[in-house]
Amino acid sequence: MAAALRRRRHRLDDALTVAARLGGPGALHGLDEVSGANQALIDLETQVFTRGAAGDFTGATAALEGDYAAQKAVYKQGLDKYFAEQDRTMTGAITASRRRLRVLQVAALTALLTAAAGAVLLLVAYRRKDRARRRAEHDVASASRCRSRCWTASSSAPPG
Repeated sequence: MAAALRRRRHRLDDALTVAARLGGPGALHGLDEVSGANQALIDLETQVFTRGAAGDFTGATAALEGDYAAQKAVYKQGLDKYFAEQDRTMTGAITASRRRLRVLQVAALTALLTAAAGAVLLLVAYRRKDRARRRAEHDVASASRCRSRCWTASSSAPPG
């Protein structure tokens, strides 16, 4: 049974190492108390099993009824404090991310609207130029027809 407790202790230590690495400096501030309380609980449980295995059930019961409840409360309080801090940290990070996202959305929408306005302005300018070009072509065609008629009429007219 003590071996199982040691394995759990190592798994907890591994989890704390990962939490410290991911959470950055001060991430485990609330867990310092938890680690100490956890070790005290393991020591008390080891005492209980040792006394129980030796037949000292009164001593085992006394160990469980004594400091065990106090260490369990310290353990819980430390975890609650840690998770509350992590909740505040995550809420702050999410809020900051949402703000950045809104800024990026506004910037993207502004760029899109600017591009659309630019496209409309280019289209209007193109249509004006196209209309002027068609007018000029029409004027040239009309003048050419008039000249042709005038030329034809003057060449077929009887000499005067």
